[in-house]
Amino acid sequence: MLAFVTYETAYSPCGGIAAVLGRLPGRMSALAGSPALVFTPYHHRLPRLTGLATTVVGAVGVAFEGRTIPVQLLRHDGPAPHLFVRPEDPTFFAGARHPYDVSPEKLLRDSLFFGAAVARAIRVLQPGAPWTLLLQDWEAATVALAVAGQTARPRMFLTLHNSYDVAVSAARLTSAGLAPHACPGETVLQRALGLCEWPVFTVSTQFARDLVEDPFQAQVLAPHLSGLLGPRLVGIDNGLFTDRAIPEPVLTAARTGDPAPLVLWKQEQQLAFLRALDDLRPDATQPVWGDLTRFARDASPLFVMAGRDDGRQKGYDVAAGAARAWLEQQRPGRFVFFPIPSDEGLEAVEFLRELAEDFPRGVLVFPFRFTAGFVQALRGATCGLMPSLYEPFGMANEFYLNGTVGIGRATGGILQQIVPWTRRGTGLPSAGEARADLERTSKMTSSPAEGAPRLAAGHQVRGPIRSPGSGPPGLAPAVARRVERVHSSAAAATGFLFHEVDGLPSELADWREINRTGTRPKPDRWRARRDLPLFQSLVESLVESLEQAAEVAGRPEQYAQLLVAGLDHLEANFSWDQAASEYLRYAGG
Repeated sequence: MLAFVTYETAYSPCGGIAAVLGRLPGRMSALAGSPALVFTPYHHRLPRLTGLATTVVGAVGVAFEGRTIPVQLLRHDGPAPHLFVRPEDPTFFAGARHPYDVSPEKLLRDSLFFGAAVARAIRVLQPGAPWTLLLQDWEAATVALAVAGQTARPRMFLTLHNSYDVAVSAARLTSAGLAPHACPGETVLQRALGLCEWPVFTVSTQFARDLVEDPFQAQVLAPHLSGLLGPRLVGIDNGLFTDRAIPEPVLTAARTGDPAPLVLWKQEQQLAFLRALDDLRPDATQPVWGDLTRFARDASPLFVMAGRDDGRQKGYDVAAGAARAWLEQQRPGRFVFFPIPSDEGLEAVEFLRELAEDFPRGVLVFPFRFTAGFVQALRGATCGLMPSLYEPFGMANEFYLNGTVGIGRATGGILQQIVPWTRRGTGLPSAGEARADLERTSKMTSSPAEGAPRLAAGHQVRGPIRSPGSGPPGLAPAVARRVERVHSSAAAATGFLFHEVDGLPSELADWREINRTGTRPKPDRWRARRDLPLFQSLVESLVESLEQAAEVAGRPEQYAQLLVAGLDHLEANFSWDQAASEYLRYAGG
């Protein structure tokens, strides 16, 4: 029996694990010819779960902290059957906004209980059957601690979607009814690794490297794991997280060198976003930062950033720094942010409010789920921003499949999903010439879509994006060093990559400060980081990518080339069937 063990799913989402678990188990079930189950907690306060149709398929008593807690096992069938662990005690799994919305102490307690419950459940559901469990991150790795010391254990593989871990003492395990002597270590992952099979999986090839090579990962976030993980890591790339939204005739025209239908389609999408702004009525539950009436509705590039805020990962402050630098120089451009607030609340992204107040024509922030206009903003944007401090896989594919080129930091899965464009060696104009050209473009007054922002539609392509076999000329050294390990020199460019300068004297100290300020909203994240040399380098390199993107935005033929090449690259290299096959190759026997 093959089963995933995960603290969050598509029915109880918070981050990227839910997106993966919404797709991978079903594909593995289809390829294996038998169902891959999903064990997960029943988070009884989450609305997606409370209305879900389930059937009771079993019950167990879990010995935990000196008492026996009755647990129901509930089944929900779908592409992959889900088995929910529902304890009688409602103090367990009580997150209200997402599965992790409890104190750190309760999350550790609940995770230890979850591991113990799964260990009991597999013996009840299929007595004596051989089980293979795919444990997702530390919250599910507690299953390994629960079966430590037992003579008959399931085969267990660990998948890391990040490097987060938590300390757990021998006394804490003993109080929970577990056997610390059988799983030595100081943290959950340290203790679990000794009981799990080889290899350890991650969700992209590059993130497997980053976990042991990247200074932020290997020396700041998880130095206690790098030595244990080094020889064991295997990166299995995720598939794509959405379907292609670009109409086929639009894409066909772009492939044949005619960008006009793409220009028109993106104009229509951006116009739909602007109409959604007109219909929006901000209130306490839907606060809008910025001035909806003064926000520019012109031909300037539109940059969009979205996703859950994580001060140690997402990079909203890097994007804000680059936007501020860009707008202070009065360069044409608009920035729209869709931050999903973390447990730190709105206070953690207060710097975005200040940015919007300082630049009312250039910045809007929607710190809530703005469903009415989000997709249209994504599709109408010039570029999507991904300034991630680290990125296991990343959402670049979601931008491209929605018709938008990506700008990302050269890390993790972003590095794999984007092949970088470079100005040098292409015969393109200088940055000054490009800005002048963009300003001329902004003055265009005719457009096929009435009332839509005006985009350029007829500029001469002055050279190929990259010549096959010529390598990546003109890339910043920090980007070039990373790109040459991932992409062929003949690969067609698809977007824009940036990276801070390597080898800064303050590098490790700066990463430690970034990590420290990423765990709480005060002191203000932006002000605490803005003077760090590493942070300044991040901002400067992102500004350079914005400049490159603005050049290409004024040349629809080249923009269309980037988008088409990006779609081809993603659809050729990232597949859930391929991912499922790889997992089955290691764990399916």
